[in-house]
Amino acid sequence: MSNNLTHLEPFAPYFFRDILGQERVLTYLKTAWRKGRLAHAYLFLGPDGVGKASVARALAAALNCTQPLPEADACGTCPSCRRMAAGTHPDFLVISPEESKVQIKIEHIREFRRLTAYPPLGGGWRVALIKPAEALTAQNDAAANALLKTLEEPPERNLIILAATVEGDLLPTVVSRCQKLPFSPLPPALVSRELERRRNLAPAQAALVAALSGGSLGRALAMDPEELLNQRRQVLADLEQMAQGSVTAVLEWAGRLAKARPDKSRPELDHFLALA
Repeated sequence: MSNNLTHLEPFAPYFFRDILGQERVLTYLKTAWRKGRLAHAYLFLGPDGVGKASVARALAAALNCTQPLPEADACGTCPSCRRMAAGTHPDFLVISPEESKVQIKIEHIREFRRLTAYPPLGGGWRVALIKPAEALTAQNDAAANALLKTLEEPPERNLIILAATVEGDLLPTVVSRCQKLPFSPLPPALVSRELERRRNLAPAQAALVAALSGGSLGRALAMDPEELLNQRRQVLADLEQMAQGSVTAVLEWAGRLAKARPDKSRPELDHFLALA
């Protein structure tokens, strides 16, 4: 199998029980699995870093586990679970753009379609995670149109999961053939607690990073707390200048927001207010 197709990453966590938040999504998927009513394709829709890829991997682990737990989760110890944890499971595929590219190649979708003509290698389910799904149409619609043929005639025991942040960037024909599951931003308190635990941040630092993360643990873990503190000091200084009637400070911030794209100006303002 082509390495260009898999793009396996060290996702964490591996199992439903370790996922933070997203209780509604987890309950829905577990119930559908228990009742044998899983859709052939899902669109996981929500911000980056809130668990979409982790849930996809946990679902793949559960579907292929040979000794699933009563609470509808993978056991974590069977050969299938060990392969999943090692990132070597042959039936969990991640289809993403190649490094430094923005578009998923049509060849990768064609290779996946070729694989679906055969039963899953492990005898369970083949699960393909396409992320970000927006990369299907980043430069042209070729990859998305190729995927449509599989979505229209889903092979047995093959599950496709598209992970996206903006539904409007996807082809409507692709969206209409998937079952949408919205993912919510994580509560700031949860993000803050995880930052204290994983990064050993002081409570005040963790709270600041959590406030700026937009409910994304992935984004929060990638932030530099010291840089944020420096930004906060600068923002407070700017606010003080504005309060004293500094026209220059006001015009600088107005200029930044005016130059931003409409979909970027609100995040810029939110970032400013959170730092304040």
